[in-house]
Amino acid sequence: MSTSEIADHTPRVTYNSSNHFAVLTQMHGSVWPRVLPHCLLNILNVLAVACLDRVYNLDLSYSDKGHTFMSMIVSFLIVTRSNITYSRFMESRSYLSNVMRSCRELMQYVVTFTRYDTSDKAKKWRYTMARKTIVLLRSVVSALQFPTKGEHTWKMPILNEKEREAVKEAVGEFDSHRTPMILAMFLRSSIASNCEFLSSPMNLNRELKLHGFVSDFITGYHGLTKLIDTQFPFPLAQMTRTFVYIWVYSLPWVLYNDEIQVPPLILIVFFITYAFVGLECVSIELDDPYGNDANDFDVLGMANVVFQDIQICIYDVDGKEAAGKLDNYFEFGSDHLNLERDHGSSVRLAPASVPTSMPQSQELAQSLIGPSNNNNSIKNSRSPGHLRRQSSDAGDGNSVLLMGAGGGLGVGHGSQKVLVSKEKTYGSIKRENRLPRLPRKRTSRDGDNFENSPDAGDQSSLLLAKGSLSSAATSYGSDDVVPTASSDDERQSESRETHPLMMP
Repeated sequence: MSTSEIADHTPRVTYNSSNHFAVLTQMHGSVWPRVLPHCLLNILNVLAVACLDRVYNLDLSYSDKGHTFMSMIVSFLIVTRSNITYSRFMESRSYLSNVMRSCRELMQYVVTFTRYDTSDKAKKWRYTMARKTIVLLRSVVSALQFPTKGEHTWKMPILNEKEREAVKEAVGEFDSHRTPMILAMFLRSSIASNCEFLSSPMNLNRELKLHGFVSDFITGYHGLTKLIDTQFPFPLAQMTRTFVYIWVYSLPWVLYNDEIQVPPLILIVFFITYAFVGLECVSIELDDPYGNDANDFDVLGMANVVFQDIQICIYDVDGKEAAGKLDNYFEFGSDHLNLERDHGSSVRLAPASVPTSMPQSQELAQSLIGPSNNNNSIKNSRSPGHLRRQSSDAGDGNSVLLMGAGGGLGVGHGSQKVLVSKEKTYGSIKRENRLPRLPRKRTSRDGDNFENSPDAGDQSSLLLAKGSLSSAATSYGSDDVVPTASSDDERQSESRETHPLMMP
């Protein structure tokens, strides 16, 4: 994250709901700073009414009958506004989750479908898919935060020159909300171009699956733009604020008529002002959840988590060199992801907040499949997607046998045993008693007449981007460096042969 973004970044609200004292006294994210001036102003109103009556014999108090009838209207308006605002707030969060989920799952399926293709062109295609997914999601963050930060999407440094020129020509320099639509079209074109890069063109159903995630992204982003472009109805907001302020600031004149002593009157007016004006301030706070306030969504933080997940996907199939080339495309990079580099060539992958000690790995296994009756082994089910541990074969007690659908720490099935070293969780993989895996023969289930299938020969989907748009969609730019084969090829080959997600 850049220095300016760190300076502008406000920590989001967190609190312990079971700690009553902390909830009552916490100021970060509280509505008190907005409401307190109104409370103090209304206390001055109480003192002014009392002073005019006792010093100048000028009684400004009046009957509370009209005020009581007006309180029903005020309550209805302010509760209605609060409910509508909160519903819009949660709907925005739902759309934002769909956008993040679609980007994350798109890259997971890309890696899963092409894991066995280790050619340079396949690596280039996977890298391009990862980069364009990151650019697409980053453009959404820029578009949502444009009212707060004023950053135009075409000025994002992660865009290459051809993409920048295409965006400026297609949507102009000032229409930030349309940029993700153009970048989504570029991503669709990259999906359709798999037949030019993969050794065997992707099956049509798999290609449609990838296009479906882009469609999910567009649906979520359309929902976000719908809520941004459709503000809370102005007449209702105006009526609510008018009635609230008139009712609250006339309250001391009504209560003073009941011959209440001034100290109790000050206390009553203070908290009634806090209640009604506070609800209106909460609605104002939730009206724009994409800014930089404490109660706003941490859109950039959520996006960076997705960027790290995408980098992990590329790391898992193509190694650290390919994953490291994505560092320039998001704010935190591998330093935040904690790709710990040893003095040798190995890399240990671990999120910064999760230690990598073996006892905690064992706790993770036990949390996933339940406690074990035997301390030295965890019973394995027939499904290869479960986690299991076997310490008796390790010898030194520093190795565990892990199986998981993610294919990250180590996999196996049948009589295979994959031992993952404690010191090099992702680097050193040892196999014992592995049965040879026979090559899979293509059957009619993979599509009749494969050479003439749409995903092998149909180029109509590539006609979406012509001219400057086509050059940005189909060219990878000078910054799209193709990762070459690294010293981790043997490890990748072993992982491909035994990955549970890709078993025929």
